[in-house]
Amino acid sequence: MSLSPALDRFGADYAQHRAAEGRALPCEAVASLPYLHQGPLARQWEVKARSYEAFVTRVLRPLAGAGKGPMFALDLGAGNGWLSHRLAREGHHGLAVDIRDDSVDGPGVARALLAGSGFECRLASFDCLPVADVTADLAVFNASLHYSSDLVATLCEARRVVRPGGRIAILDSPFYRHDAHGAAMVRH
Repeated sequence: MSLSPALDRFGADYAQHRAAEGRALPCEAVASLPYLHQGPLARQWEVKARSYEAFVTRVLRPLAGAGKGPMFALDLGAGNGWLSHRLAREGHHGLAVDIRDDSVDGPGVARALLAGSGFECRLASFDCLPVADVTADLAVFNASLHYSSDLVATLCEARRVVRPGGRIAILDSPFYRHDAHGAAMVRH
């Protein structure tokens, strides 16, 4: 499935970039994320593990405790699906949404990880989510919101699909006041 030529081109370039960074992990390693204790990316995953634990403590479990039964969650910009996998282990179900369909660290990995978990993988952009109005209990942008090309449209779309009393959570998404600061981050 193709979303658009521009998104397809971005997806291909991004997969190549992620592979060069060493992000391609076997499914069993992805299943252990965010707890990656060795290798060149271990320090980054240490930060993600702390963010994930704060998210579980401050958002996920309180929200789940307020409702009845499992929550319907959206993992937006899901990549390899590690967060969806963790949400499923907590007893929830939903969609892992991404614009890419590669096997480097995209839904190609997530499909194998999430088989039988209650989570599906869907290709879609942040600005056109394949979900009916007010149906999600939780929408999570996990290290992904900074990829939005229209932040207002993206957040309005997330708000459209989250039910009253639900939550939109944003984890590990860097934003910069000046373009030069973002460019410097990319260079390093």
